[in-house]
Amino acid sequence: MSQTEAAAALHDANGTLIDAAWMEKVLGCRVRAVTPRALYQQDHSTVYSIAIEYEDTSTAASRPDSVLVKQMFLPELMQRLTRSELKLLRDCESYNNECTVVQHICLQLHAAGDSRAVLLLFIVGESRCTGIRVPKPYSVIANFERDAMPESKFMICLEHLQHHCHHSPVPQHYLPTVLRWLARFHAHYYGHRTESLSELELWAVGGHWTMDKRRRFASKTEVQDLPGKFVELCEAFAETDPSFYGESATQCIGERLARHAEVLCSMLVSACIGIAGARML
Repeated sequence: MSQTEAAAALHDANGTLIDAAWMEKVLGCRVRAVTPRALYQQDHSTVYSIAIEYEDTSTAASRPDSVLVKQMFLPELMQRLTRSELKLLRDCESYNNECTVVQHICLQLHAAGDSRAVLLLFIVGESRCTGIRVPKPYSVIANFERDAMPESKFMICLEHLQHHCHHSPVPQHYLPTVLRWLARFHAHYYGHRTESLSELELWAVGGHWTMDKRRRFASKTEVQDLPGKFVELCEAFAETDPSFYGESATQCIGERLARHAEVLCSMLVSACIGIAGARML
């Protein structure tokens, strides 16, 4: 089956055809037709764009003209990749974590009207500003049971931000603003874990892989390869700042990180566990 044919017969994680009736239920308004289009397929997921035609064209401007659907179906993944049972379990836990964040945290931000006010990167200059908008979720399905892991299916349907312009990569003089945005993102949840969010099954420590996870899932020689990889990174960015990336003191950072990896990881994990809200990040 071609990608075009697959898109035309697009089903959700429960096996229901994604058609106009499905979209009506998700969006809460009359939909005349939907046109799915496969955007790309990665090892772990397939992403579709679905154009929407409304019955009432007078209100179409206030509604999304398209949505994105991201599918992570284990039966399909297992046909493309060779995975150990342990790796499959970690994949499923990651997909489930992603669905949980989108379904609860992103939706909560939109319900509170904070999708732009809190999680917004302001880049001000020449009387203009642009931002990082949190996409609004419309449907999230996570069919995950550890006893039936190979049959697990995950799907996210959310706002398509095709009309929002973001800087990628971010210009260097905007980096302080990016860091302020990141700090505000963390600060939004610091010390404010509501009962409903506290019950969510998210990673105990978020934001980086612990050494324990790396030993199980990453390259066995990752730490040993770090010095050489860091030098390659410096060389890749050498033209942007030769005086910094060309310095021996900069290029030996990878060697120092590799030497102290265990201690640094232990410090980071301890710090993250001690921060309220770290489980949600």
